[in-house]
Amino acid sequence: KSLRPIGTAALALAPSPNAMPRKNNSAQASEKKATEARKLAFDKAFAPVAVQIGRVARLWNQLHEELGLIFSRVLTPNNITIPLSAWHTQQNDRSQREMLRAAILAWHIHNKKNHPTLRDEIIWLLNEADILANKRNDALHMPINILMNCKSFEFSVEPNHFWGHPRALKLKGKDVLCEFSWYAAQIEALRYYASAAQINLASLTPLPKRPVLPPTSQFLNQKPTRRQTLPKRLRPPPRSSPA
Repeated sequence: KSLRPIGTAALALAPSPNAMPRKNNSAQASEKKATEARKLAFDKAFAPVAVQIGRVARLWNQLHEELGLIFSRVLTPNNITIPLSAWHTQQNDRSQREMLRAAILAWHIHNKKNHPTLRDEIIWLLNEADILANKRNDALHMPINILMNCKSFEFSVEPNHFWGHPRALKLKGKDVLCEFSWYAAQIEALRYYASAAQINLASLTPLPKRPVLPPTSQFLNQKPTRRQTLPKRLRPPPRSSPA
């Protein structure tokens, strides 16, 4: 059976690519600009939370550098670079804290005369760091949604618990900005005390009083910041109600 050729009339009816309707360059540029502006609006809404996540990470790392200095001064006070090298070989900070815990318990037996309370203070520091480790991991590893109310065009940043992520479920219904601010403040208090402890080891300067970690109420009771909203020029036109 022979193939049936396509008639020229059929080809004439097919729309030419050059004849397809196109948006002019100006309209395309405007649409692209609006899309980028909307993305920036979402980023701006997330920025305060991102800052607190960054603070949690930075202060946590600084805390463990101070703990590393304590570990080094406990082992070889006259040459801290050797134990610091061993400290930095550990792949996770929990192992580092356990190294310090073992070292300070052995060290105390021979040094309790000059440092009668330091062992207990270091153990307290390590215990509090163990508790805060879970909160730090929540801040750094929890999936987060940036949502926008379609009526008020207000943004909100919330844990993405929809698929059952354990860390997100822990913070379901909580203000993540307040939570992360609280975590950062607690880590910062521990970091300052760890710094004071390692200076006490190095020069026998008096150890300050053990800090009281900031309570969550200090952040939850703050006046809420005004939520970011999508600029009016970027909002879609209101839908007309059906006749």
